[in-house]
Amino acid sequence: MPTLKKKFLYYTDYATAHLSNTFTPEQMQGMKELKAMQLKNCRLENPRNGKLVLHELPPSGQFSTIKGAVSIAPTINGVRQILQQVTSILSVCS
Repeated sequence: MPTLKKKFLYYTDYATAHLSNTFTPEQMQGMKELKAMQLKNCRLENPRNGKLVLHELPPSGQFSTIKGAVSIAPTINGVRQILQQVTSILSVCS
């Protein structure tokens, strides 16, 4: 945001600033403050009991953002594979 670039010359200033120091009261009207509780790349499993189970991907799946994933057929050893697109590079994680 161009207005933030003018207000904060250094990232450290922005990182330690509170919302009230960043935006005017007019800009803050109607805002909601959200917090991220999980920052790792994960997959959801549906064990068909009505509750989804969250699983973190292995370290090889944590190196970049995931833009999409598709579950594909099991391999010979019976382990289901996940095909993921990581910043325009296709890789396979088990």
